[in-house]
Amino acid sequence: MSAVVRCPERTMAAVLRAALSGCGVVAAWLPAMALAQVNSQSLDRGEYASGIMTDVGGDLSLRSGNVELLEVYANGAIRWQTLREARHENELPWLHQRVRMDVSSGYGREAGDTIIDEQYAHLRWTAMWHRHIGSELFVQAQRNAFQALNLRWLVGGGLRSDVIHTEAFALWFGTGVFSEHEQIEVPGENDRENALRWNNFMVARVQIGRREELAVVLQNTIYVQPNLADVRDFRVLEEVEADIPITEIVSLVTKFSARIDAEPPVGVETTDLRLSQGISVSF
Repeated sequence: MSAVVRCPERTMAAVLRAALSGCGVVAAWLPAMALAQVNSQSLDRGEYASGIMTDVGGDLSLRSGNVELLEVYANGAIRWQTLREARHENELPWLHQRVRMDVSSGYGREAGDTIIDEQYAHLRWTAMWHRHIGSELFVQAQRNAFQALNLRWLVGGGLRSDVIHTEAFALWFGTGVFSEHEQIEVPGENDRENALRWNNFMVARVQIGRREELAVVLQNTIYVQPNLADVRDFRVLEEVEADIPITEIVSLVTKFSARIDAEPPVGVETTDLRLSQGISVSF
């Protein structure tokens, strides 16, 4: 379950200080971070709200008896943004500046063995210099013990284009590059790798109903990230999200993701599928 809290607008400097401080805490907490693509363009139900938004949530699964199971997931985000006012009556406000940091952690045990051990942090600055054209800069850190990578840092940026921006449908895409550093935890392999990847993404969002009412939101995100030095080494991520409102503040959220790594570490599967469902509370 997640909760969204919106606060009055603050200064960008204050948000940047908080975000950078948070990244410092996360960096100290993560032992040495990991692989697995993640969706940094995830569905944002506060798209038309300026100022500061915080989002915290978590999931807990316990099972005892014939099967002993513990799964814990926690996530949080802080976002500051400003909007440009619509120039015409039929237009919507559009994004001007946004700084957002997301963090998450997952841990699980089954029958005394650890089955989930992953953490993630992402800091992104999006600046739309025109209604349809903008830029993005980001830094990211991950850890996922069960994907054989003990460390993954990356930093990059690129261009973003908001092609269509209506209440019923939105489409945007981006392209750029990022530099990554990985530490692999597989015996016999090079334990340190560096790569320059071409980062491409496209997002399509459909809204059924009006924002002022109980609108259903569907979003599909696709990433393609080839290694510029070896195009046979590529990664693909597709994530489908559905936000189905139950009341004005409570929604049922379902996510399905498919990840492909063409050249994973030894012992790691090429394809990874995940389906999750939960309740989201926003206020």
